[in-house]
Amino acid sequence: MKSFALLAAFLNLFLGKALAIETAAGAAALTGTAVVSQNYLVGYEWLQGATGSYYGPYADLIFKQKLYQDFTAELNARVSKGASSDDSAFLGLETASVSYVGPWVTFSGGRRDVGTFLSPGTFFGSYSTMGERQLDSAMVTLPFRFFAEIPDADAQVTAPYNALSVFYTPNLFEADQTTYAGDQGMVIGQLRVKFDFDKISFDVIANYGQGTGDYFQYGTVNPSGTAEGSIALKYGIYSIWADYAVQSMAFFQSTQVAAGGVGFNVKKWTFGLLDTLTGEVQMPLGIGDPNNPFTGGDPQAEGSDGVTPELAWFGQVRKEFGAKSPNEPMRFFYGVAATNSVGDYTLARISQGALSVPVGQGFGLGPKVEGLALRSSSYNTAAGIVYAGYEF
Repeated sequence: MKSFALLAAFLNLFLGKALAIETAAGAAALTGTAVVSQNYLVGYEWLQGATGSYYGPYADLIFKQKLYQDFTAELNARVSKGASSDDSAFLGLETASVSYVGPWVTFSGGRRDVGTFLSPGTFFGSYSTMGERQLDSAMVTLPFRFFAEIPDADAQVTAPYNALSVFYTPNLFEADQTTYAGDQGMVIGQLRVKFDFDKISFDVIANYGQGTGDYFQYGTVNPSGTAEGSIALKYGIYSIWADYAVQSMAFFQSTQVAAGGVGFNVKKWTFGLLDTLTGEVQMPLGIGDPNNPFTGGDPQAEGSDGVTPELAWFGQVRKEFGAKSPNEPMRFFYGVAATNSVGDYTLARISQGALSVPVGQGFGLGPKVEGLALRSSSYNTAAGIVYAGYEF
């Protein structure tokens, strides 16, 4: 409670008014039935990127079930197969987690999507975990609420979804680079504050993490520390967000990066053909370091700067017909996304020859769209994906 008191005192000074803190209203309301929700999704996607072309069908099985009182379990399994008759089907476990959602504390463990937890970015962001989103993890969260009146204003600020969290993941890497010695993981602490002011809502997120081993000098898996902060605002049909990160405090000048994005509800402007339009950019802030493999450095080639990072962009449009409900059990959707990102500031930037000790592929695939990693071969070309499917 000392941390809550300090936070209250800080906001009291900032706002100039008395501030009241209360616990969350209660555990998340769940129905009395055994299965809270179950969704099935089938679709088809085509991707053209750094690794060539891919097209084929996929299916998602998504379940969320109440186990006992405030305990829930979530499962999201994906089956995909290339269009060739010789391709084997691939089964991937996107999420598989168990959670306890109580009035004072929340525990969760298993495999989950940590992208939205760490950053508001749709594509860029999640710099604390080097771009990886689906990770095995354990997390404890202390939720709280506060409210405060603004002096000389009729509006009231409320913040119903605030939390202090501690997140641990034992490993960030793909299977062929994974060891189980405990030196490839991370511990991340987070403060999340959500404000509603009049008709505007915004989220402020601050992350600080440390690696459990000194695995990378320039990446986040090292004990020197990594820091990331972001803010997201939403007003009506518009949303905007910004993210800033330092991936290694030991190399502050060469590991800084910022990203930002905007989103619009464009249904009225496109005669109902599209729902959302999202655009994002990633801006390198650090100086080029020839030894930083996450920004194009090549330490094995003496005197070579490799390919230093440049401005990268991402765009996506999406349409969803209806919303899944008991009266409308099926929803058709489609979308298109493109980027010129080559994977800077992520584990996907590492390739054979980019580290002092030669390694093969397998550290990370980079940011994904509809389950597929999307990465361009150069800044002057674009990688793209087109997808469509039904949710029922």
